[in-house]
Amino acid sequence: MPNAPRRSEIWQADLGDGSLTPVIIISTNALGSLPLRLVVPLRPWEERFENLIWIQQIDGSWPAQLGKPYAADLLQLRSIEVSRLRKQVGRVPALKMDEIAAAIALVVDYNPAMP
Repeated sequence: MPNAPRRSEIWQADLGDGSLTPVIIISTNALGSLPLRLVVPLRPWEERFENLIWIQQIDGSWPAQLGKPYAADLLQLRSIEVSRLRKQVGRVPALKMDEIAAAIALVVDYNPAMP
């Protein structure tokens, strides 16, 4: 798949409700040939999300196409077929992706065994 969606990219996706929703690709790039991606949908940011560990703020300036801050609600993670991704509209910076991965670990209570 030459233009396979990659981790940290923001795409417009058809989530089955008749509209396009921006999503962040969460899956590792090692799944390149698999026709599924783990994504988190974005919704407009609200101040009430400020202290919720499962919601990460996505700055609207990168990508400028979003134009305003968005919220990535990590409790809304889902797997979708690549064919439902319509257009790439940006990319999340590496540091923010690290914060998102850490927040997912908190949400699922991941605590690796210490050697």
